[in-house]
Amino acid sequence: MDNNTEEIRREAEPERGTKPRDTVKTAERVSVPLGAESESHTVTGRHFRDSTDHSAEITLPDYYGNAEKLMFVRAVPRIEEVYTDGDEIKYTGSVKYTEVFLTDEGMLRSITTDSPLSGSAVCPRDGDVDVCISAIPLCSAASGRLTSPKSLSVKCTVVTDLMLTEQDPVEPIVRSSTEALTDGLTLQKRTDSIESLCIQSFTESGIRGSEDIELESGMPPIEELICCSVRIYPDECKLSGNEITLRSNAQINILCRGEGGAIMSMQKRIPITETFDSPECIEGRTDVSCFPILSLDTVSAEPADNSFGERRIIELDYTYSATVFCFYSCTVPVARDAYSTEYMTTPEFITRDTVRFSELKCGSVSIGDSAPIPNYTEGSHSEILYSDAAVCELSARLDPERGKLELSGRACVYLLLSGEKHPVPMTFDTPIKVELDGYGLEGRTEILATAAPRGVRARVDGSSVHVDFELDYLLAVFSRRDEEMIASLTVDETKPCIPADRPAMVLYYPKKGEMLWDIAKRYGTTVADIRSACGVQGDAVDGQHVIMLPRKKKCPVKA
Repeated sequence: MDNNTEEIRREAEPERGTKPRDTVKTAERVSVPLGAESESHTVTGRHFRDSTDHSAEITLPDYYGNAEKLMFVRAVPRIEEVYTDGDEIKYTGSVKYTEVFLTDEGMLRSITTDSPLSGSAVCPRDGDVDVCISAIPLCSAASGRLTSPKSLSVKCTVVTDLMLTEQDPVEPIVRSSTEALTDGLTLQKRTDSIESLCIQSFTESGIRGSEDIELESGMPPIEELICCSVRIYPDECKLSGNEITLRSNAQINILCRGEGGAIMSMQKRIPITETFDSPECIEGRTDVSCFPILSLDTVSAEPADNSFGERRIIELDYTYSATVFCFYSCTVPVARDAYSTEYMTTPEFITRDTVRFSELKCGSVSIGDSAPIPNYTEGSHSEILYSDAAVCELSARLDPERGKLELSGRACVYLLLSGEKHPVPMTFDTPIKVELDGYGLEGRTEILATAAPRGVRARVDGSSVHVDFELDYLLAVFSRRDEEMIASLTVDETKPCIPADRPAMVLYYPKKGEMLWDIAKRYGTTVADIRSACGVQGDAVDGQHVIMLPRKKKCPVKA
């Protein structure tokens, strides 16, 4: 506990209702600090979700032929910009749709298109404060239909996990009840040091990657590349000195037609390492935890010949963006009590729901499920031609009674099975239910969560298909706590707190354990003056000695 004496400064109360647009834009590098030098601020946060229905109309080029049957639709969202605008959080981006379909000539093909995305969520805010916003989007219920042989209608629901953190000042606003404050007044303030959240975030966009992927030895050469999907997910992100190292993986899933018309697919995981310059204010710190959010920008894939002239190579180029949030803690002095030694004061208290960073959790778990083959015919034997999965719903919560973190949601599985004439599509949802150790976590929490599947394997067992994959997850856990503090202090210069006839020195007989702060406040003096006059130390008295209470100077009374 600290007892600080400060001069009263004339401070104007911030104008209410002024809410400029705070923007986090994607560029080559965009940095957003929040509470970087947070000795005079606390950080509060709100966590909520916004759901937006999205749809698009797609026209096939002439060289694609006519579509006869839509096999399945995949949708991948991307947030490019998120900002506050008045009492709303607005975001823009795009949804990348991939439609796999069968033509009237029996050819399996796909088309990928980007469609603009925009949404907003109501978020009432008070005043003009610095903000930082994280946005993690997921697509669910992706579907489509043929509206004509050359047109497809697709739709999905984009659910965006939003967390808004705001930097709020802790210095009390001091004002007079009559007019401008008199120069030279002093304010006694008792403070407690509390833990607060600090955030540094930056976005690196246009990160390029390329890879030459060679077909497995048992596969025939490529006749046509049908589709190539890329999913970027983080593995580890750490600060070391003045650099942040991001280790991630690109999960590649290829669907193609080999020579002779056979449909074939393969998966490959490519490790990626990128190094970024860290924000200056966190260089050299050892208590920083980094939480990356990765989004795919562009993908280009073309088949190519190997050194023997066989078309067994896929030349892959892609770009992606990385938004890295750097969380760490600092201590902030908040005013619990305050008074003037000259005049009567009236404090106004406020309770803030403050946010603190707790920990990062990362790892992987195995997910397995099975589903019946649609329209199964007894005695038929199907093979898996293609398998993939995507997380379409994700949430995390703390069960404080059991000390467990619960990660739950759904993953959508996409399959192509062999049929008598043409491939047969199959999609189904599998639940995600994961329990993690939540030891040491208690009370109210907020959790940012990302997850991605890898290594999707499927096999046919009679009339059912069994699927299993690894789910890599990354969680950022925050705790919430109410903190009461003084928001403002009104000084009434018409009411002196010391009687005019009080002697210059008063003898006081304290009780054991009585706090010097309470004595000083009651008699219009300061803790520092009592310590100086009596030669005592600490914040409490022993009750065995008389103490002297010096009187502060007289102040004029305003009419």
